[in-house]
Amino acid sequence: MNAQAESTVPPAAQRDTAAGPDVSGRPARNVWLLRRGGHSQVASSSDPALEPEPNGQRLLFMWLLPPLLLVLILATYPRRLNLRGSLTEYFNGVYRSRILGRELVLGTANGFYKLASLLGHRGPSGLMPGWFITNGCAFLATAWLLYWLTARRSPRLVVLYVATLVVVATSSAVVTPYDLLSYALIFGAFLVATSRDRRLIWSLGALLMALAVATRESALLIVPILAATLVPLAPPGSAGARTESWKRAFVAVVREPAVQMTVLVGAATYVMLKFLTRPSGDGAALVQHISVRGHLSGRAAFGFALAAVIMLAVRRSYRAVAPRREMVVRRRLVWLLSAPYLVVCIVWGIWSEAPRLLMPLILGECMIAAFLFSRDELAGVPVSK
Repeated sequence: MNAQAESTVPPAAQRDTAAGPDVSGRPARNVWLLRRGGHSQVASSSDPALEPEPNGQRLLFMWLLPPLLLVLILATYPRRLNLRGSLTEYFNGVYRSRILGRELVLGTANGFYKLASLLGHRGPSGLMPGWFITNGCAFLATAWLLYWLTARRSPRLVVLYVATLVVVATSSAVVTPYDLLSYALIFGAFLVATSRDRRLIWSLGALLMALAVATRESALLIVPILAATLVPLAPPGSAGARTESWKRAFVAVVREPAVQMTVLVGAATYVMLKFLTRPSGDGAALVQHISVRGHLSGRAAFGFALAAVIMLAVRRSYRAVAPRREMVVRRRLVWLLSAPYLVVCIVWGIWSEAPRLLMPLILGECMIAAFLFSRDELAGVPVSK
């Protein structure tokens, strides 16, 4: 009798109630990791959180598209990167604390030539193998995590996946040892933080957060991204809804375990690295100084134009899959809470590199859109305008 009654329950109602939004509009709990038997585990192909993949989708978008884009990226790398001096600037000024990517490039190149010498090869030991291997692996990791967050959840998110991956590749025209690696770590930290599993957040999530900040300080933008993702919004149309949303965003910074972890671990890592890598007898370099002439140039104008195109492309790609009004509110929260970072970019940033400066926030919008889509899919809620 009980079995018969259970069989009449609609599939949406059988899903974990923690996966859907509550009456306050709180985002889904445990969207990426489903609970079964009291344990958290990654959703398998039979889970309702994942739609069946069309034939050939994984082959094309996970195994063919990323390597193709990677070949195009690496083909643009100038020969000067093979010189040992190509890493010199990353040991000075504001770059000193960005240790992970720099040391990976250097260590990988040294290891490559040591292995080659053991195999009998003798030749000059440049850094190009380190650049290729470090940034190549980082781009593929970024692509595969992005695929899991988007296209693997549903074929309807394929457009978001492709658009985001292409803009990441486009922003990589400016070569650094840390950008692509930081994107992979940001995706990983977001995936773990939104699992709502406290032990996972404070173990794997804390590790990923520390590594992300050790790669590039802009990884601290995970904090406003998570706050905007997890904050419960006021019901639309209620009095003072907008003001209430802003207030709740700041409350989320205090109450959400994921945000608490990113704030504490991120800030501690940032302060420690700035202290440990400061030059002897000098203070830590917090910003780099760019002349007004460096700001006002044709390259700067092109950088802003390209950043605008990239942002519009990503927003257009998630327009049909994310709840539109809610998405607008949450992305405004992200940009508002990221105001200190934006001020630093305006005053001290290299404007010609605007696409890579804004990329963490653009990726944040992508992650929020994918999160909201997965939440509504689990709850059986149609996309709202």
